[in-house]
Amino acid sequence: PDHEVLAEPQLLRELSHGWMLFALQHLPPASTLSLRLHQEGRESVLSQEGNGPGFVAEALEELRRESDLFEGMDLRICDEIARLLRSSVEIQSKVGHGTKLSLKLESFKDLSGIPPEN
Repeated sequence: PDHEVLAEPQLLRELSHGWMLFALQHLPPASTLSLRLHQEGRESVLSQEGNGPGFVAEALEELRRESDLFEGMDLRICDEIARLLRSSVEIQSKVGHGTKLSLKLESFKDLSGIPPEN
């Protein structure tokens, strides 16, 4: 309740939905997946972490360029939604250690032009 997440709930829902589709397509059975919202300084961070097989950098770049709209939202569309939220999707992945996607948002007051409270 203390989070000041950007007032774009539909975009955040679409983004998290896209992340879930990505994870479900790439996670093996019996994997764990967590979605977390927390505060880092003045930024709200939405992250999803899975303990699947992980990817090498070249494979992630290839996945980011795919645009198969018939099987759900791809990472390219997630990148565009993040851009609309004035942010970017960060992907950390390592083979054998899983994948973490995260989005850092400025506080709503900063984006709305309202000066922060003293």
